[in-house]
Amino acid sequence: MQWPVAPTTAELSQPAVPYPAGSGGAFGWRADVGRMHYGYDFRAPAGRPAYAIAPGRVYFVASGMDDGTAAYPAGWAAGGRQVWIQHDGFMSRYLHLSEPQYAALRAGGLPIYFGGPGSPVDQGQLIGTVGGTNFAGPPYGAHLHLEIVVGGTQVDPIPFIQQRLAPPAPELPEESPMVHSLSVNGNLYAIGEEFITHHNSVQQATITRQVTSTQDELHTLNTADFTHLLDGLGIPRSVLDTNGRVLNPETGVHEVNGTWSRRREAFAAVKAARAAQEARLSAIDAITQRIEDRVNQIAFPGSAE
Repeated sequence: MQWPVAPTTAELSQPAVPYPAGSGGAFGWRADVGRMHYGYDFRAPAGRPAYAIAPGRVYFVASGMDDGTAAYPAGWAAGGRQVWIQHDGFMSRYLHLSEPQYAALRAGGLPIYFGGPGSPVDQGQLIGTVGGTNFAGPPYGAHLHLEIVVGGTQVDPIPFIQQRLAPPAPELPEESPMVHSLSVNGNLYAIGEEFITHHNSVQQATITRQVTSTQDELHTLNTADFTHLLDGLGIPRSVLDTNGRVLNPETGVHEVNGTWSRRREAFAAVKAARAAQEARLSAIDAITQRIEDRVNQIAFPGSAE
């Protein structure tokens, strides 16, 4: 998932809210007008590209709502030119657009307005630009009004998006191109700065040494010297177990023929963080579904019978 607007492409996936709402533009009750504000107003300048926050299908597109020539759902004329997208488990609504991408959003000859899944939309696809159509004009100014609808109810878009942003990818360190071949207590290694791999055979060690070592030398070290070398090359001692096997960062297991490096460790951490985020979001979706089911049971008793 991503933000619908941002000053730069990189900021579309950052946790910080781009173009924060001004007074009265956040989700929630507005005491000044005595009503709820069911979306979030991103104070982006007119003409700023607006993107789909997630993959889905177009549900509704309105073109000429500001001049009364387009069909639209009752009560939505104030939103000006707008696009609704049905995603997996929720809907996003983008209001007050200028220059919606009609051609792309009408793929397959679908009508400009319909109440069902239409043209497919990719995450990050351009759907229009920020404008000031209808009530986004003075005194409000240009902005993008975004609504998130879950189970028929609008929710605050900010935490909804922030909880689903992909973890930022760290700058993965490069693996050292300079390696040396070592023999330590009967174990054979290729070792470099923040990099070590265990060889499970003499043949493997010999071929690797001949290809990667500039001098084709095998150095024999005792345990004490090997430990000092690990420290000097930035390799944690815990990377090796008592049998000399090397930690595989992805499996978390010390292995014969295992390879460890800072880069692989960082990659494994990113992979684990994304898996944890997916599990957390699945749990949130399950709770949301149970709440929706319970609300339906209360609102429509006996409907399941």
